[in-house]
Amino acid sequence: PRKRIEIAIELVRKLGNPRITLLIAGHSKDEGKDYEVELRKMAKEYGIRHKFIGNRINSIRKIIAGKRIYTLWDCYVNCDFVIYPTQIEGFGNQFVEAVYFKKPIIVTPYSVYKEDIKPLGFKTIELERKITAKTLREINHYLEDESSYTKMVNDNFEIGKRYFSYESVEDLI
Repeated sequence: PRKRIEIAIELVRKLGNPRITLLIAGHSKDEGKDYEVELRKMAKEYGIRHKFIGNRINSIRKIIAGKRIYTLWDCYVNCDFVIYPTQIEGFGNQFVEAVYFKKPIIVTPYSVYKEDIKPLGFKTIELERKITAKTLREINHYLEDESSYTKMVNDNFEIGKRYFSYESVEDLI
């Protein structure tokens, strides 16, 4: 529940785009199976395209019992956006990974994001308490305007290089 995936499900429903598939790549081990069951039920009731693939994600690619197992990096490569609706989080490796893979980030502004990440200048789409028409327009803008999408992710990548690259970290040591 601290990941608040239900916000992502609601967002996809409100976007109303039948081409969108919400991919949930996390495991329910941390949060308990009941939360995943509720999320599956909600996604089905809303009629959105979705896939729960946490059981097919591992730190290395492999084949188990004839089924391909992928990495989280495979998910980044094959997505258009990363949504990060968490309420409580540490720094957020997934945020940095999304920047590295040049994916736009939809985020609910959790405290570490507000205090340590946002001031660095990253461009994100912020979701506050409610999904607004403005937020939906902004997401659709980036889905439809390739040049704006590319500018956002490239600018974020450059900020990421400035603050989170090996070179920048080495300078701090």
